[in-house]
Amino acid sequence: MADFMTAIAVVLANEGGYSNDPNDPGGETNFGISKRSFPDVDIKNLTRDGAIAIYEKNFWRFGGVENQDVADKIFDLYVNHGNVRLVQAALAKLEAGPIVVDGQWGPQTEAAVNAADSVKLLAGIRLEWCVAICQRVVADNTQMTFCRGWLARAIQ
Repeated sequence: MADFMTAIAVVLANEGGYSNDPNDPGGETNFGISKRSFPDVDIKNLTRDGAIAIYEKNFWRFGGVENQDVADKIFDLYVNHGNVRLVQAALAKLEAGPIVVDGQWGPQTEAAVNAADSVKLLAGIRLEWCVAICQRVVADNTQMTFCRGWLARAIQ
């Protein structure tokens, strides 16, 4: 089963530290925790341990995933996108059972993830994530500044 501390290390490496970029729709952000999502948190003074606690309480749903690399990627994607729709889309393309692409993590999605070939699933998730990034940037060119970093994160 997947380990939260292993997965959070991946997320924190990708999220970085404090930022207050006016083009970032999340606004003020630290360790990937945004003021928009957590208005009562003192973002500028948020500690690493504080961020980890927020991630574990509000984002971690993937302890039942059998492959740690897959869990790491799904968690990182969930943190970045707020849902698992792209994971479900990748599963659907792999024909990994009856998949509802609703963005919700539940027992059917978890079972399909665990039944899927992990190499193919990871490739599918990376592809879906890259497409979503490109669509986002095309829809809002102010996000172009983040494109290279997002794509690097998606393909790792």
